[in-house]
Amino acid sequence: MKVRVDGTLGHAVAEYTGTRVIELDVIPDPHVEGAYAMQAILDDARVHCLQFMVRDIELRKVTAEDLEEVEFTTWPPEVK
Repeated sequence: MKVRVDGTLGHAVAEYTGTRVIELDVIPDPHVEGAYAMQAILDDARVHCLQFMVRDIELRKVTAEDLEEVEFTTWPPEVK
């Protein structure tokens, strides 16, 4: 699901990366309650896209410290 970049998640990613977030996509893990995969499109020529995992926290309460940078082989991530 696309989420607002000017909300809590967008601010957390912007703080983590130090750059403006253009687009933010969040996918809940259907097998793990409270776990989400995120992909952020950034306004940065060096790093265009970063992916994160968030676990055990409500999305509206996420801060930069809660983000775990990961690299998925596909987007959206395949769930088996």
